[in-house]
Amino acid sequence: MSKWPDAEANFLLPGISDHSPVLVEWCQSQTNKGADFKFFNMWSSHGDFLSIVDSVWKENCPGNPMVQVTKKLVKLRKPLRQLNKSSFADIIQKESELRARLSFVQELLVQHLSDISVQVEEKRLHSQYIEVSRAASSFLRQKAKLNWLIGGDDNTAMFHRAIRQRTYLNRIIRITDESGMLVSGQNQNWDCFNL
Repeated sequence: MSKWPDAEANFLLPGISDHSPVLVEWCQSQTNKGADFKFFNMWSSHGDFLSIVDSVWKENCPGNPMVQVTKKLVKLRKPLRQLNKSSFADIIQKESELRARLSFVQELLVQHLSDISVQVEEKRLHSQYIEVSRAASSFLRQKAKLNWLIGGDDNTAMFHRAIRQRTYLNRIIRITDESGMLVSGQNQNWDCFNL
């Protein structure tokens, strides 16, 4: 099998013979059609997103309605990938660089409060940073959900790490009783909280 991975053997009925004929076929190996297409929610925040979708959706596709939807979705892949490449490539790196540039300009602004050009640049960088930061946050949230779906419930290290974190967050370290006394520690009397 490792020598001819695309070979297929079909054992036919023996008919009147005591031997079964074998039909061996060598199939064309399927070429890798590229990475799967994944839709990122951050794309919808881009100003050109709706016009891209609208232009593809207005194209006429033959076939029944389900085939038309499928063809239009396939046609959307290329322009959405181009949008991703031009506007959202390395979004985490862009966010980090913008944060550094914004910090630098804000330091300049503190030194030169009356300089209008620095004020304008700070305002521009701030709005740009907010936009990129929202896109990066959306990307990371979506990726985290995907990672959880892939490895979350499979008794993996990720699952156990999430359980430990949840246990840590749900613990009670100290609490105030009815008389206003602060009760903390494992060796304290917690009987006042029995219901």
